[in-house]
Amino acid sequence: MKFFQSSLTIVLLITLGLVLGSSNDSYYSKVNESIDRFTTIFKEISLNYVDEIEPDRFVQNGIDAMLKSLDPYTVYFDEEENQDFSLLQSNSYVGLGLSLATRDSMLTIIGVYEGGVSERKGLLVGDKIYKIDTVVTLFKNSDDVRSLTRGPVNSVVDLTVIRNANRDTITITLQRESIVIKSVPFYTILDNSIGYIQLTRFSSSSYKEVKDALVELKKEKTLSGIILDLRGNPGGLLESSISILELFVPKGSTVVSTKGRFANSARTYTSTIDPIDGETPMTVLINNESASASEIVAGAIQDLDRGIVLGQTSFGKGLVQTVVPISRKGALKLTTSKYFTPSGRSLQKINYFVHENDLKDDKTIPAKEFRTINNRVVKEENGITPDSIIKQNEYSPYVLSLLNSNLIFTFISDEYPLLLEKFNKNFSSAELFSSFEKYLIKKGYKYKSSMADLLEVISFKAKHEKHSKTIVNTINDLEKMIQKESTSLIKAHQSDVQYLLEREIASRKMNKKDYYIYSFQKDNDIETAIKLLLSKKQYKQFLSSK
Repeated sequence: MKFFQSSLTIVLLITLGLVLGSSNDSYYSKVNESIDRFTTIFKEISLNYVDEIEPDRFVQNGIDAMLKSLDPYTVYFDEEENQDFSLLQSNSYVGLGLSLATRDSMLTIIGVYEGGVSERKGLLVGDKIYKIDTVVTLFKNSDDVRSLTRGPVNSVVDLTVIRNANRDTITITLQRESIVIKSVPFYTILDNSIGYIQLTRFSSSSYKEVKDALVELKKEKTLSGIILDLRGNPGGLLESSISILELFVPKGSTVVSTKGRFANSARTYTSTIDPIDGETPMTVLINNESASASEIVAGAIQDLDRGIVLGQTSFGKGLVQTVVPISRKGALKLTTSKYFTPSGRSLQKINYFVHENDLKDDKTIPAKEFRTINNRVVKEENGITPDSIIKQNEYSPYVLSLLNSNLIFTFISDEYPLLLEKFNKNFSSAELFSSFEKYLIKKGYKYKSSMADLLEVISFKAKHEKHSKTIVNTINDLEKMIQKESTSLIKAHQSDVQYLLEREIASRKMNKKDYYIYSFQKDNDIETAIKLLLSKKQYKQFLSSK
């Protein structure tokens, strides 16, 4: 009954909001009738169903089905999920400073927080977690063990790990500590005069981190340009995005507006302070994983002609959520409004119609045109379309299959330390590549191309339709040829594979700053941004009315 009461609390809260926000008697009457129907059905099933039901699970199923008919961002959090959501909005948690994922069927360390307890105690990327205290973690994922790795500050936990292939386990005792999650993991001066700031999330500390980075860079050099890197940034707090924009745009500028269901819920946000830097040429980097608050920042910079947006089209999340506490444990993350850029553009990729189960993608509707401060045309499309779209280095399907199978990661974890001993810590890229070839054979890796998939279908149809043996045999011979060639495809991709192997090694051996600089060498976005910022004429042409 306790959960039934909490479910009624959800219904009553929603009802109260509708009563306060709607004067439509007919609509209010429909809401009342719906609540009566819901509670009557729940009561009848609970009391009279042939088997005893589990009330909390039954109501949760009902909530999930109800919310599924809305947008994917309106969700109900139980107690544990609510705590996780709170962590996303804050900038710290108590734990071990590890990122975990399943690799080669085992829970594996894929990231170690720099300067944290795990790094100080010698844990390494690639270590496989066998046991946490007395709990064996075989066949568990990172979500399963979160409650085991987190706990009170200074509490102790034993981690038993397997390091390298065919090695004994190692047990390391760790003391949980407060881990501060940085919103700005890296900033530096590029090409002697370009300030670079990477922003990975919009939390309560993001404004201060970006401000501190900007101030320090301006003290170090007279900047010719600023690169704000929002690639892969999924968003976060709306207030954080507004504060960060205030660092760069003129006081009094409209930076974003929101509109909800009712007219009195509309809000317009403007910059209320003088910027720290409102004039230095600026580029914002985005990609298809830049979402929500990232799109607010990129959209405002673009509409106000404060800078140039480069990269790939952003994710397209233009919906604003409000967190509504439901009882002491749960919370409802409810979409309450849409946000719009200064020019008036909505950036929502998909329209969600409440009264239909199907999602309606409005690609067929012509894109509306809007104008920036300089009268440039910008369109309301699926997210932010960059001022300059930069084509990324695309790997072949074969190389992508190696990455997706995590074989490069596991090879460096399992075999590379042993190779270092074998070659006395001095061997060439060619020897590294050759060792990886042998590793693929050892793992039984077989690449199956889309052409091979297609031939399987053709072969099946040929036999089913009773074509001649000549045709069937020809198809079979072609299948064998493709299968044989697939084992030697790695030779055709040696350059890319060697680079990815060396990059994986660099990510583990270099300190953070050196690795970032190393990775920038093949970064088309950053290379393009630097050239554009150093060319005043080209930069001005981008921002002028066409």
